Amino acid sequence: MKKVDLAIIGGGGAAFAAASKANDLGVSAVLINKGLPMGGTCVNVGCVPSKFLLEAGSDIWRALHPRFNSLSPRERHESFKEIMKEKAEVVQRNRLAKYTNVLNHYKKVEYIEERAKFEGPGLIRAGEVSIEAKFIVIATGSSGAALQIPGIEMLERSDVLTNIEAFELETLPKNMIVIGGGPTGLEVAQIFHRFGSEVIVVQRRNRLLPITEPEISDAITKNLEAEGIKIHLNSQPVKVRKDGRDIVLTVNTNGKEQEHRAEKLFVAIGVRGNTEDLNLEAIGLSTDGKGFIEVDENMRTKAKNIYAAGDVTGAPWLETVAAREGAIAVASAFDSKPISINYDAIPAAVFIEPQVAIAGITEEELMRRIGKCSCRTVPLSFVPKADITNQTNGVAKMVIHPDTKKIVGFHLVGPNAAEVIHEAALAIQHGLTIHDIINLVHVFPSYSEVIKITAQAFTRDIQNMSCCVE
Repeated sequence: MKKVDLAIIGGGGAAFAAASKANDLGVSAVLINKGLPMGGTCVNVGCVPSKFLLEAGSDIWRALHPRFNSLSPRERHESFKEIMKEKAEVVQRNRLAKYTNVLNHYKKVEYIEERAKFEGPGLIRAGEVSIEAKFIVIATGSSGAALQIPGIEMLERSDVLTNIEAFELETLPKNMIVIGGGPTGLEVAQIFHRFGSEVIVVQRRNRLLPITEPEISDAITKNLEAEGIKIHLNSQPVKVRKDGRDIVLTVNTNGKEQEHRAEKLFVAIGVRGNTEDLNLEAIGLSTDGKGFIEVDENMRTKAKNIYAAGDVTGAPWLETVAAREGAIAVASAFDSKPISINYDAIPAAVFIEPQVAIAGITEEELMRRIGKCSCRTVPLSFVPKADITNQTNGVAKMVIHPDTKKIVGFHLVGPNAAEVIHEAALAIQHGLTIHDIINLVHVFPSYSEVIKITAQAFTRDIQNMSCCVE
């Protein structure tokens, strides 16, 4: 029987943050992981490979579609197989640098590559090893939800892809159907379209990326359709079949059935918590209908001395949030200094081009909370840097408290949005007002001016405003 202060189940962002915090506090810990390699979803099949492929796709697209009229398009010449090989090298390099090598420096943390299973309160079985731990952190992450429609069981495993399988392809599919209009679906759609696949996006909801503002969704849809990606909204998958080499998906779009054909079907319809094999019954812990574990603000579950962190606790499914939650869990168990997280100030991004970034809440959410709202929406054409670089196909929306003028939400479609959004997140975190942003001198010309210009839209007519007026 191995006895430790802390057992951590998982190998992703939340688990490693928990291990790091345990090491900082001098807590004896064991990290148990099986399934995805060390690093979990983000480094292996999520953030790292998708952003590499998005950048590679952008280079291809820009060669074919230069931003400036004076430049001539160049011919497509890339090798999909070689790009995927380079992607694998980037993933391996990041896994080694950010996880494997880091763990080797944690003197108080032991690593066990086995599947963990609860045997009772404080008791875990990991392969042949029995572990007794004073505290346990469940950080097993999430997996893509399966598509449940008639005919799906008749397809080959290679026909239906998640991000795990899609990022391991060696041959570019001629065409692809993407089911799901969230971040993963949109990123995959643009990746494969820019490499040369014909792509159709099937979205059950009435707009893409419904977690953000309608104005943002509209801009995303227009941009993707302008590229040649076909978008079908209000489309419910009904059934699927195989016709030769083609997958034939029947969807109900606004009450009418229609068929779409493709070589591959990519499914991104949500996620489930990875809790099925943990034997949570042994510790009296249950999950919701999607496998997620309920926790309080300190990451405590309803089971004594059991914590959970990261994707396994539900939305938001972000690497940065998972890591913070992992640290909170360990601090709550062993440290007298509390750590917290302000979910309203968390920035997030979708790395399609132009990028989408959000921080804070939406107009609808503020109306729900206080019954009133003040908002401004500004086309990117009002931003000089966007005009100079011919990248005006975007929009920004700011949400403020109508009485205090504090910024509570900022939503953006535009170049470098994932970098620009941090100013907004910091403003929300510290309760800054539109006047604080207006009074801050920004670099000219820069994309970050979009925040200042949107704030100025509350106080003046920006259609008749000189550059750097305040």
